[in-house]
Amino acid sequence: MSKLSHKLKSVINAPHARPGTVPAPSRILTVYQGIAKEAEAQNIGLKPWFTAAAAATMTMNSPQSLSQLFEQVSNSESHDETVRLAEFVREIGLKCLGFNGIPRTINCLSEFRTGLPPTVAEMLATKPRRSLAPQDINTISTRGSALWKSIYFPFESKLFQKLSQAHPDLPVHIVESEYGNLFSDPPTHPGAMPVTVGRVLTSILGVACLRAQTGVGPQLLSHVFGLRKAFEDGSFQDDLEEDIRGARWLASDDGSVWLLQSVDHIVEALGKGEGSNFAPGISIAYLKGTGPGGQKISQNEKIARQLLADRVEAHEKGDQSRVALKAEAARKKKASKVKKAKRKYRGLERASGEDGGLHDDGEGEAGSSEESSEGKGEKGE
Repeated sequence: MSKLSHKLKSVINAPHARPGTVPAPSRILTVYQGIAKEAEAQNIGLKPWFTAAAAATMTMNSPQSLSQLFEQVSNSESHDETVRLAEFVREIGLKCLGFNGIPRTINCLSEFRTGLPPTVAEMLATKPRRSLAPQDINTISTRGSALWKSIYFPFESKLFQKLSQAHPDLPVHIVESEYGNLFSDPPTHPGAMPVTVGRVLTSILGVACLRAQTGVGPQLLSHVFGLRKAFEDGSFQDDLEEDIRGARWLASDDGSVWLLQSVDHIVEALGKGEGSNFAPGISIAYLKGTGPGGQKISQNEKIARQLLADRVEAHEKGDQSRVALKAEAARKKKASKVKKAKRKYRGLERASGEDGGLHDDGEGEAGSSEESSEGKGEKGE
């Protein structure tokens, strides 16, 4: 096999192409600890917030940070529980493949396995659970369809048809391969350690991955609703109660906001303030302020984000954007106000003219009367 030239290797590994994984920044543990503390205050169990943190970290392609996150939660655990947590991380990573793709999943799971203590690594499962066998095809397809419906109901059929227009095999692959054989949990082998990322945690995982990616707002919205629907359709009951403690709150408006912002904190730390490295977007520079001005800084960031969002929407939708429609409504309102004012003043002018005519006539009549009286007086005298 021929060798690659030095020039080609240099281009492949050019710094701007970011060829390597993301090293763990010095403050990433502080970020994880902050999320854990906030989760505890909201009575959120370990697995919901840990799933979100691990998924976001894998999306950002930082195996070192993933190892630090694992060490943080496993330090005080027994050996058996540490093995379970390691298996749990591997299952999270495998399901992230459906959102993040194969390369980053390979990076994170391979380095994670390498960094484990030998006494833990040697206890991990070696027998696959998702091998396709002819007798399992129908069962896998049924699992995939059920999960697809649970997340996208009542639009599951309409979405399937829409995706088939993009490519006829696209929804087939998504439902049967991704939702059926990857996202839904396969049976556990007899005697093996039962480790699953169930219905609720899979939705949390999807929300975290998509939020960390950026550029996939419609898909993120669907999975935020998907998390909520797990509690509406009762599919959460298939999960272990302890595995999803506090997840019902995460499905609420306030809980989902906290979940998304927690992912944002991880992305900001791993991206060094430059946003996601999956699909780079806006760059954020945070100012360090003290005193009353601190709140103003946060308000300015919110305003800047809204202005940018308005400009993007105006560019995409033109006259139909919210900003354009709002401006048009304001213009019409102002024009109507001016028109009413002109009509009002014209009415006042007409009324003033009519009153003025009557006043002049009165004065004339009074003057004539006075003159007549004076004339009579003179005659009388």
